[in-house]
Amino acid sequence: MLASQKLGSAYSLQIVREMIRIGDLLQKSQDIPEPTKKALAKNAIESLSNLKNILENTYFTKKEYWFVLRTDLVDDEGNTIKNYIFVNDLQELIKQIDSSAFIQ
Repeated sequence: MLASQKLGSAYSLQIVREMIRIGDLLQKSQDIPEPTKKALAKNAIESLSNLKNILENTYFTKKEYWFVLRTDLVDDEGNTIKNYIFVNDLQELIKQIDSSAFIQ
């Protein structure tokens, strides 16, 4: 689903976290054939790659060689988006990816 998505939102983080959680369960299952497990892992990597592009293009401003979190993001009502919530979600996603047997 996210592998072909061109635009996204902070909800993309939650979708990917759930995708990885389910992928971990499927990867450990004895009922899933090996080719299906490989296809799931390939799709997960493509989705993570696309999520990286979404994050870079939507939530960050490139400053020479690094990315800086944008502070000009607003919600539908014009209120400033609280970046700390986004940063916490992103940190949790990174922890989940690091500990995932599915992604490894």
